[in-house]
Amino acid sequence: NQSETPRYRQLHLRRPYPPRQRRDLDHVQRRITHSSPRLAHRSPPRHRTPLGQRLPKRPFRLGQLRANLVASRPRRFRHQQFRIPPQRAEVNRSPINFPNMKSTFITSLLALLLCAQIANAQPSYEAAHPSLEVIDDPIQRRAQYMERVNEVIEWRADIVKNGLTEKMDLASVSANLRLGRNIDECSARVIEIMQTPGSGPFWMLPSVCAAFSGKELLSQEARNAIRETWRTAYQLRGDTENHFAMYYTMLYLMSEMYPNELGDTWYTGKSSDENLAESRDYLIDWMDLTTTIGQGEFNPTHYLGEYAIPMLYLVSWAEDPEMKMRGKMTLDWLFAGLAANTINGVLRGPNSRTDDSSVTERWNSLTSFFSWINFGNCPPTKGFSWGNYYGIVAENYEVPEVIYRIATDRDDSFEQRDLKRS
Repeated sequence: NQSETPRYRQLHLRRPYPPRQRRDLDHVQRRITHSSPRLAHRSPPRHRTPLGQRLPKRPFRLGQLRANLVASRPRRFRHQQFRIPPQRAEVNRSPINFPNMKSTFITSLLALLLCAQIANAQPSYEAAHPSLEVIDDPIQRRAQYMERVNEVIEWRADIVKNGLTEKMDLASVSANLRLGRNIDECSARVIEIMQTPGSGPFWMLPSVCAAFSGKELLSQEARNAIRETWRTAYQLRGDTENHFAMYYTMLYLMSEMYPNELGDTWYTGKSSDENLAESRDYLIDWMDLTTTIGQGEFNPTHYLGEYAIPMLYLVSWAEDPEMKMRGKMTLDWLFAGLAANTINGVLRGPNSRTDDSSVTERWNSLTSFFSWINFGNCPPTKGFSWGNYYGIVAENYEVPEVIYRIATDRDDSFEQRDLKRS
């Protein structure tokens, strides 16, 4: 007799419900156990039956199951998190006006989207294409230029406030310092960032931007943190023309900021004077080579920023008047090439370096940012990209009128012949 075997009695003693009910109970029990490990040892109540006797089949009653489960839990766990909602009784309700609800929902959704758009607004990117009219008045031209510069600084300063990121980066820190805002928060963020410094030109440039922007504003602890990273964090020079230009410009500026210091205070192992001399020699040689034979990375769709930003930092922060002037003259040279090789701000013609997106979308490259900020004849790129570091001190430079007119004042076609190297 199978019903008398120990295995049969064990199965039926441990399965008081038919399989379907048991699966439902197990599901609820897993939810309770997951929510409260203290209930892991508890199990649904069992129905005791005589040995060898089958349980009668009975219909599944969900309401009764709810009552049993709630009653089986200790009182301290009978709160909303673990409570299974009871079945709702039929009640008389007034009819719902679904068209009005739909209209209210859509209105609220549009309002939220509009507020989010205003908060994250980047006016020049989202507005219509700028006017191509040539501005003859230098005062008006300067005023419009400064409007574009201030837009870059304000937008980057508010990226956390506008919900675009959780924490400030060094561009946002520099923008806030430039505006004199959130000084304590900027100091704290600099200290946090300097705990895990990077290596190479693309870390050196943001670090220098923050150091000089906060020279008189950052706390002493934050300034010490920056200085310490230039002692302990080894910086790779890179392997391309733009890497070298950024690397030596940043090393030059920091060596001027901390003069007469010994080699054990620099990651290079060289003194401030040695770093300064090496950097200056390279930069002068590169500037002479660029303006005589030409650039290796000529007319790049993106890497124009990696040359223009270091030169602007020389104009803004170098103490040597000769290096200031060299920085300005190199900027004139770079932007003269940009002006001659663009049509309505978009780079055309041959170039030595590009990327996949700039090949298919010529307007969607960093050169468009520089056309926008210098000439005002095209929209900028979304988020301003690497140009945020240019905008911090862009007020210290403006293209000469002749370069402005090369970019904007054209009546006829022309042929240009460039001397480049690659």
